[in-house]
Amino acid sequence: MLQPMGITIVTAIIATILGMCSSVPCALAASSNLAPSPVRAISRGFIALERGLPEIVQMLLFVAIFGLGIIPGLVALSLSSIGMLAKLLADAIEEIEPQMLEAVAGTGASGSQVIRYAVIPQILPALLANGLFRFEFNVRAGVILGAVGGGGIGYVMSTAMNSADYQRACMATLLTLALVFSSERISDFFRARILTGGLLR
Repeated sequence: MLQPMGITIVTAIIATILGMCSSVPCALAASSNLAPSPVRAISRGFIALERGLPEIVQMLLFVAIFGLGIIPGLVALSLSSIGMLAKLLADAIEEIEPQMLEAVAGTGASGSQVIRYAVIPQILPALLANGLFRFEFNVRAGVILGAVGGGGIGYVMSTAMNSADYQRACMATLLTLALVFSSERISDFFRARILTGGLLR
C-alpha cells in the first residue's frame, strides 16, 4: 500500500503548494488597504464561494469534467486551499499598520514595490504557518476524497470494505491513522518553529 499512500501524500503536497501560491494574489486583491472596492468585492466573493463549497462537492463537479482519478481530487483540494489561505492572508494584510505602508510609499516606491518590501515580509510567516496547517487538513481530506474515487489510500480502504476484504481494509485504516498522525506532528513542529521565528532566520 506504499504507492496509494504516496499518492495521497503527493496530492496533499501539490494541492497545498498550489493553494499557497495562488492565495497570495487573491489575498492582495481582497484587502481593503490595497485593492479598490470593486476588485475587493469580486475577490471576497470568490473566496466566500470556495469556502462555502465542501471539497467533496467540488470534487464531484470536477469528476463530471475530468472523470474519476487523482485530478478531480487535486483540483478540489487546491481550490479549497486557496479559499482558506486567501481569507486568512487578506485579514493579515488588513492588520498591517498603515504607517508602514505609507513610509515605504513615501520613499517613491511603486505599488508592486510596496507589496514586495512592506506586505510580503509581514505575511510570510502567516502564509507558511497556515500553509502547513492546510497540508495537515489536505492529508485528511485527501483520504476522504480518495474513498469516493480520488485515488490514494482512501480508495484502497473503500474498495476493500466494499469487497468485504476486511484484513486489507483494517491495514488501510491503520496506515491512514499513521499518515494523519505523522502529518499532524510534522505540521505542528514546523509551525512552532515558524511562529517563534526559528525557521525564518
